[in-house]
Amino acid sequence: SSDLDGLSVAYGATILIFVACMLAFSPLLAQLRAFNTRFQALQCLVVAASLVGMLVLHGLEAFVPPPERYPDLYPALFSIYSFGHFLVAWVYGAVWQWQCEGGERAKAD
Repeated sequence: SSDLDGLSVAYGATILIFVACMLAFSPLLAQLRAFNTRFQALQCLVVAASLVGMLVLHGLEAFVPPPERYPDLYPALFSIYSFGHFLVAWVYGAVWQWQCEGGERAKAD
């Protein structure tokens, strides 16, 4: 991104702090080698891929200028990337609710 507002250093520092917190406090990333199930390994892989994708997008925005034809390329890519995360979280939550509800009925019967 251009430094028109003078916040590039603060922006970069905030991203680095976020990544450091993710690596330090994420229960999924804290146990990189101690997977009990394939699902836990998949969760860790998804979180790591999300983090790498975020870093790639921010790096591209910081160091590669968008084409003149698409000046709003990076905001659009951030929006698409964020919507993908929202969609995955929504589907995961919906599936979890359906499984939880089914489990409660099966125990009651």
